[in-house]
Amino acid sequence: MAEYMLKNYLGSDTRWLVASAGVAAGRGFHGSAAAVEELADKGINMTQHESQPLDKKLVDDASLIVVMTSSHLAQVCSIFPHVREKCFLMKSFDRSDKSGDVEDPIGGSAEVYGKVYNEIDSALPGLTEFMNHLKG
Repeated sequence: MAEYMLKNYLGSDTRWLVASAGVAAGRGFHGSAAAVEELADKGINMTQHESQPLDKKLVDDASLIVVMTSSHLAQVCSIFPHVREKCFLMKSFDRSDKSGDVEDPIGGSAEVYGKVYNEIDSALPGLTEFMNHLKG
């Protein structure tokens, strides 16, 4: 969800390449029906999404790595210790609530997906401000 929400927030003329990957993801799986529906309700199309595992090339090529949970942060930094300085929690960019994790909604209700949408959405202004600072 975060990948497509950020792409939508940045707009089609952005110079940023936004991709998502999972520490335990397989390759080529589509987004869950609930995620697709949640974003469709907000006017965002993620029907083309295909999962991919996080790998060395992705982390080395990334200017910024944003993770959803402190557990993911620990895993990424354990597997790829050299990326610690460019790895951040999504909620660290939320101006009103910088603490905690964005829970994985997989298997959850529509309400859980809505909550996750709201948490990510609240972080996007701060995240994009940080991204613009990096580019500057």
